[in-house]
Amino acid sequence: MRKALDTRMNELHNLVVEQAIRIMQNGRPLMSKGEPVLDPEGNVIYVPPTAAEITAAARILKDNGIDTPIKSHVTKSAEEEAMSLILSDLKETTREMQ
Repeated sequence: MRKALDTRMNELHNLVVEQAIRIMQNGRPLMSKGEPVLDPEGNVIYVPPTAAEITAAARILKDNGIDTPIKSHVTKSAEEEAMSLILSDLKETTREMQ
């Protein structure tokens, strides 16, 4: 029973996170009387997220231990940079030899 509850809570958590990401990326639909407002071409009009939505997204990050952007894939250590240059040189040398 506990494992099933944990699984359902994880699913709910994932849905909330996905919705927060969508709202932060695209905004939220402009609503009127419970219906989305459409532009003349029939597309839903989106507006920026509210302060409450931004705060909720920040809270999700904080609750999951994410205080700063993850940098591991963006910045390289000096060793990683050196290895990258060496591999690049090796690939170039191999191409020249062929």
